[in-house]
Amino acid sequence: KTQNNMPDNFSYGFIAWNQLNPLFKERDARVALSHLIDRDMMIHKFRYDLSEKATGPFGTRNFASSPKVKAIEYDPKKALELLGHLGWKLGQSGLSKTINGKETPFEFTLLCANPDFEKYLTVMKEDMKKVGITMNIRFMDWTSFIKLVDERKFDAINMGWGVGDLEDDPKQMWH
Repeated sequence: KTQNNMPDNFSYGFIAWNQLNPLFKERDARVALSHLIDRDMMIHKFRYDLSEKATGPFGTRNFASSPKVKAIEYDPKKALELLGHLGWKLGQSGLSKTINGKETPFEFTLLCANPDFEKYLTVMKEDMKKVGITMNIRFMDWTSFIKLVDERKFDAINMGWGVGDLEDDPKQMWH
């Protein structure tokens, strides 16, 4: 244990949705996409049940974590319901919606700088496909990746954060 009562080698991975993209602007769209990530299966299959679902930037046993915050569960039906309320309709070519007067398919590219995440992203891509969403995965070197992140030129990104002795102030990571 570290001084903040956090387990050693605490780390987590996350997907960041670019809210400047009309696909992800609405909170319910991002929540719906989170409902399409089967974290229980990934934890069981890839982590041998030795991990738990993150609910924020601190471990669930950290005093700064609220037990009231629950992980978003895998629920494709709920995802489609939320997206339906936002105007997304399932057609022959998948989910689509009229955005700015143009029929737009729900398709995005997720950038990743770490090929070790490929197995997770492949599962996610297949689960998205089942509900009519096309998710493309693009692996790139760290320098190119971080440049696109800094310039906000991405749809979604996969990143991870590993900590040992983290101050209980997330500002150091997010600002």
